[in-house]
Amino acid sequence: MPEKEIFVYLSYGQHNRPVRNLNYKPGLSNLKILTDAELIRGWIEENAFCQKSLFQRYASSLLGVCHRYARNKEDAEDILQDAFMKIFNKMSQFKGDGSFEGWLRRIVVNTALKKY
Repeated sequence: MPEKEIFVYLSYGQHNRPVRNLNYKPGLSNLKILTDAELIRGWIEENAFCQKSLFQRYASSLLGVCHRYARNKEDAEDILQDAFMKIFNKMSQFKGDGSFEGWLRRIVVNTALKKY
């Protein structure tokens, strides 16, 4: 029976230190690091793993953006949630011309500005 290909992603915490993926199991030889493009394609195809992975990859940095505009922690979390709902609904509109993270930040900033 052939081995199944396991998909993992790498995210980075503070100071660009790798964060261990909790799904990683030593000894598996067919590991593939998913790019943003692959995760976006999976998101559009409604793949739950890709959706969760993209959220986990960008949520902490986007929450930092929210904190710059919010009055408190709860407002920042609300802005992030509203922004991810917009991102979820508009993911197919991302054309790939510029930075994906820049596109996400633009949506977060616009969501924060509309809240206040």
